[in-house]
Amino acid sequence: MILRESPISSLSPHTATTTSTLTTPLCSSFPLLTPTAADVAFHDWCQRYRIAISPSVHLITTNQSVAGRGVFSVQTIQEGELICSIPHACVFYPDNAATCFPETHERLKESLSRKQQQQQQQQQQPTTIKWIQKLWQRLLLRSSNTIDDEDLWNLELAEYALAACHQNHPWAEWIAQWQRDDPMHRLVCDGVAPHDVTVLEQTAENMHQIVPALDPLALQAALSLRLARYARHASWVRPHQQQQQQLQQQHSKTNALNTTNHHQQQPPPQHHDPELARMYSLVSSRALALDDHGNTGVVPFHDMINHSSRPNLQVVMRHETMEIYCTRDVDAGQELFLQYTQEGVAMDEIKALWTYIQWGIPTPNSEISTTTTTTTKTQA
Repeated sequence: MILRESPISSLSPHTATTTSTLTTPLCSSFPLLTPTAADVAFHDWCQRYRIAISPSVHLITTNQSVAGRGVFSVQTIQEGELICSIPHACVFYPDNAATCFPETHERLKESLSRKQQQQQQQQQQPTTIKWIQKLWQRLLLRSSNTIDDEDLWNLELAEYALAACHQNHPWAEWIAQWQRDDPMHRLVCDGVAPHDVTVLEQTAENMHQIVPALDPLALQAALSLRLARYARHASWVRPHQQQQQQLQQQHSKTNALNTTNHHQQQPPPQHHDPELARMYSLVSSRALALDDHGNTGVVPFHDMINHSSRPNLQVVMRHETMEIYCTRDVDAGQELFLQYTQEGVAMDEIKALWTYIQWGIPTPNSEISTTTTTTTKTQA
C-alpha cells in the first residue's frame, strides 16, 4: 500500500441531509447496544469525509464490549460483506500530515538531528552498560512484533495529532474521540520515570494479577524500557526535557547510594508535558503498519475495532481505499474483531507481554502458548 493521495483537508466535506440521532437500541433484541452521543458523532464525521460504513454495523460504547467501546453488528452480516471503505486521504500518517502541518514537519526534522547526536553519544557508553542493555532487549524484544525501538513514527504522529487539535483541523474531531485506559498509559501520562522501582514493581504486580501467565519481572522490565523510550523521544522533540532527563538520572544514582532512600518514589520530570505524553501513548496503541515501506499511521474507523485471537474481519488494501470485510456470518448483537497477530502465529508469553504493553490489551491465560515461550527464553 503506497499512500500518494492528497490529505483529508483536500476533501470537501460531504454535507449530509440529516444528522444521526439514535436514542433507542439499534437492535431490539439487545437493549444495551445503544450508541452514545459520541458514537453517533463519530459516524457523522465519517459520513462527512466519505468513509463508507455499512448500516449493518455501528460503533457503540457499552460494557458488552471487551474494551468498553467497540464495533457491533446491528443486523445479520454475511460472510464476504463489505463493512467499511476508508479513502487513503483520511489516513493519519506522517506523509499526509506533513502536507497539512509544514511548521510541525520542519520542527520534527530538527528533532531527527538531535536524535542522531544522542545516538553518537550513546556509542561512547562503557561496554558493560551497552552489553546489559542488549541482553535485556534480546530477552524482551525477541519474537515481539513491535516496531524498531528508535523509530520516530509515534513521536511524529503525536506531534501532528496535537497540531491537528490546536488548529481545529478536520482530523481533530476524530482525534478527540481517541481513548485509552491501562497501566502503561497511566504511567506515561503521570510522568513516571523509567527507574522508579517502587511504582514499576507495583504496576507490574497488578498486571500480573490480571494475566498470571506473564512474569512480573519481565513486565517491570518492559514497562521500564517503554518509559525510557518515551523519555528519550520526548528529549528529541522537546529539547528542554533532555537536560531534565539527565538530572533525573543523576538524582536516581544519588538515591541509590543511600540505603534509606533507595525505595523513594521519584517525582515526575519538572518539564513533563502531559499533553505530549498522553498523545504519544494514544497513537502508540492505535497505529498500524500500512505497508512494507515504513509507513505507519492511524486509520479512521479501523482504529475503533477491537482485536481478538478469533477475528471475524479482514483488511484489504486497494489502490485508493482500505476496505474491511467480514470473514464469516455474524449474527446481530455480536462484536466485530480484527486479528491480534499474523495467521498461524502462536500468541506466546513474549507476544502477550508486548500486546499488553503496546495496546493495553490483556490476553487471557487460556490463549497464551507456553511452548514457544520456553524456547524463546532459552535462546535469549
